[in-house]
Amino acid sequence: MRLRSTNIIGISGVEPVSLTEAKSQLRLLPEQTEDDAFIVGLIATGRALIERRLGIALVAKQVKAIYDNEEPPIDWRLAASFMPTLTIQSTQYRAALGIVEPYVTLPVSKLLYDAQHSLTVAVDELGIYPAVHTTVASTQYYVDADSQPGVVRFVNMPYVPARGTLTVTYWAGPASPMDVAPQLKSAILLYVGHLYVHREAVGDRADELPLAFETLLASESVTGRY
Repeated sequence: MRLRSTNIIGISGVEPVSLTEAKSQLRLLPEQTEDDAFIVGLIATGRALIERRLGIALVAKQVKAIYDNEEPPIDWRLAASFMPTLTIQSTQYRAALGIVEPYVTLPVSKLLYDAQHSLTVAVDELGIYPAVHTTVASTQYYVDADSQPGVVRFVNMPYVPARGTLTVTYWAGPASPMDVAPQLKSAILLYVGHLYVHREAVGDRADELPLAFETLLASESVTGRY
């Protein structure tokens, strides 16, 4: 399956860095409150930037990942025109692509999967009215929460019509702010300190983020990108 879109549909958690920690980084006293709202915004901005750069969640959030059918090779489409039974879900097709086990990779890490945070899989058949929404039984797949990123492996790949989609709704992020890597907390604090000093658009290399910021991100990169 090919990832079509990723949507954040809910956030349930607190920022990994508190206002008190940020003010300590900025060497501000607790009674200096005139910039509190601004600092809170900088914390959220730094956290969102790191999430986007690393493809992870630093607060618990519910994600909807939508997949559609991969475009089959031209020669396969030609063969299918003569043999309609050769569908994109068929064993022959998947073998031709070298796919041994049907699965989908979840786009946002780390998968949060426990009694309070569920995962559901559904198939939507589009192009008809009303649209048909079918929930896939949990016995037809298992969740590999230890993989980075997380993976949903199917016992049998659900049938997805040519004009349909497969939707996985799940939670990603830490169960608690205490579970966030200290390197990433330090990176947020560095980013907050940088933007607190440089409040306007900057262009001089002296005003760029310190190299330590990039090093901290690299230490926690799941995909190798940062």
